[in-house]
Amino acid sequence: MDKLLQEVLEETQQLYEAGLTANYARYEALVEMRQKLVNQMTAQGTLSDEQQRIVREIMTYDLFITSNMQQIKEEASEALLRIKNYKKQKNAYDNNSSIEGFMFDQRE
Repeated sequence: MDKLLQEVLEETQQLYEAGLTANYARYEALVEMRQKLVNQMTAQGTLSDEQQRIVREIMTYDLFITSNMQQIKEEASEALLRIKNYKKQKNAYDNNSSIEGFMFDQRE
């Protein structure tokens, strides 16, 4: 578990340094690593003083990491909305249904 703790800390620090230039895949990998770490910590039970220190250090980066992840999520959401709106506009112009005119004569 010490190795995994150190890996999570290093990846967290690298993402902190990279800031918003880091891509989504790196954040996803960090989340997976952290989940493995949580699972191991739960199975192990108690942590040594050094392990607790590393966990506290990792937690100091949480606000920054989560805000970056939120920003990536918002950017993706905006991109999906733009794509959806583009498709709506395109479908309005590409309406392939055959519309024929109908004339009704009325008798007076």
